[in-house]
Amino acid sequence: MPLGAFRINSLAKSQAVESTDHLEAVTFDGSSDYLSHTSSAGFTDGKQLTVSVWFRPATVHTARIYEFANALYSQAGSEIFIVSDGRIRWGARNSSNNYVFRFDILSTGTKAYSANTWYHLLGSVDLTSASTRHFYLNEVEITNPSDGTWNDYNNSDIDLTRNTYAIGSASDFSNKFNGDLGQIWIDDSYIDLSVESNRRKFISASGTPVDAGSDGSTPTGSQPLIYIKGDAATWNSATQNLGSTSDFTMSGSVTDSSNEPVST
Repeated sequence: MPLGAFRINSLAKSQAVESTDHLEAVTFDGSSDYLSHTSSAGFTDGKQLTVSVWFRPATVHTARIYEFANALYSQAGSEIFIVSDGRIRWGARNSSNNYVFRFDILSTGTKAYSANTWYHLLGSVDLTSASTRHFYLNEVEITNPSDGTWNDYNNSDIDLTRNTYAIGSASDFSNKFNGDLGQIWIDDSYIDLSVESNRRKFISASGTPVDAGSDGSTPTGSQPLIYIKGDAATWNSATQNLGSTSDFTMSGSVTDSSNEPVST
């Protein structure tokens, strides 16, 4: 093969990898794998928060998808956790460790999670108004009180300036996640998710992750606090956070998942 053709083919292969890394996922073993760091640089307290996470639990178990907290779980700033009865909670607290908001997808409703199923959680709040709050599970806004409920929704600052930031476990490194994680995007901003075009910045009409750009800035025009995507080598590396805040340290070693994220 001519050298020029080799270079062109290599470039095409590289671009193909780069254009699909947002569709990749990694497997956390539920025992030793988690990401963490302790720097609050770049985080500020405020009344807005948006999260987009993809997860596929291997079992129905109690675990944290992410948690921003003070060490040893003395105070939790923001979190998404799943519970062994099928419940999912997204919540955040203020500096007094009181919830400023929490949303529970109930284990007794029709939206309780199951094992070996991909889920996309997309939520955004601006606590200055009860009309600026949204929480979607696989493109369905959970508003039916029998399926999910908003609680403790207060016009107060979320305390994001904590000393332990963890993905795949609680801040005391218990409640580790067992299953697959895909793209994670978290920012201290608000997006009106009732507008379909805004949701399409995170999930396609066919139910797959959308590439948020090289630094996660596509949805809002600026880097989010946290943006992680790609294969296991990327998640295990020292520079996996494409967002504006600190990179994480991987404890353990995640592996490439055999399942690409597709919501149902």
